[in-house]
Amino acid sequence: MRRWLFTTDKGQLRLPAYYWDSCANTLKMFPAGLDQIGAGDGLFAFQTDHPSGRDAIETTFFRDVDNSAARVVSRMLNEPGAGLSPQQKLEFSGFLFSLDARRPRNVSELIRLATEHYREGLNQDAEIVAQLAELGENAKPADVWERLSGHPMEDQALLSVQSMTMNKEMANNLVSWPWMVRRDLDALVLSDRPLIRHFAVNDPNTLWAIPLSPTVAWFGSPNVDLLRRLERLPPRRLVNMINVDSAHQCDRYVLSREPREKLGWLARRLKDPTRKTGPEIIDGLWRNSRNKDAT
Repeated sequence: MRRWLFTTDKGQLRLPAYYWDSCANTLKMFPAGLDQIGAGDGLFAFQTDHPSGRDAIETTFFRDVDNSAARVVSRMLNEPGAGLSPQQKLEFSGFLFSLDARRPRNVSELIRLATEHYREGLNQDAEIVAQLAELGENAKPADVWERLSGHPMEDQALLSVQSMTMNKEMANNLVSWPWMVRRDLDALVLSDRPLIRHFAVNDPNTLWAIPLSPTVAWFGSPNVDLLRRLERLPPRRLVNMINVDSAHQCDRYVLSREPREKLGWLARRLKDPTRKTGPEIIDGLWRNSRNKDAT
């Protein structure tokens, strides 16, 4: 997100976060800090003390993930002729997989489901229930576990959510795909859900994309022909496709360095709460191919 930063009149670095104000019926810009987009207050915080601190998952685990990915992105942006090592590709892939799992609304739901799963698993385990009964313990197994461990079940669920964000098997799969970077673009936006994904990860035509800066975008797909077609698209056309997908899938905010008077297209899409969720890039390629066949 840093490459979308601008300097305010007071000399502060802020992100130009656009959103639709339904009360005022207009597109507004919120000068956001780096920690205000795509983050939830205390999202990954333990409810009880942890040796590394209650916010250890965010400040240690995900900070390492983000820092490693930032170095890879910097290399892709600043060293166009340099390739990436398998380890660098793995680090970037792991970061991409963590993005959706770290969405505030996803994390809250995952913690709820994981907590229910752990509670039900313990409470319905006949062997554990029988052993506790022999000890004269009438409380539910999950309650006993919490009392003895000194931690609520939600903290255990939080650890499982952390592990779910780093799917090594899927990350290795992404590493094996052909990758492509377009550096001739302009005016790319970035949503608070930055990763664009079309089709399931195991689909032979799946496509992943993410803007790396307002002028550079990364693409990955097992379909080499798909990437070649993206590589041949005129820059303006590809920018429109990426931007529409970004706007369609945002939770609330879309970052843009463009002046407000050039963002009428964004206002129209954010205003409509029933806006579709893509896949504009894939649809656009299909339309482009159909138009060529017709000429």
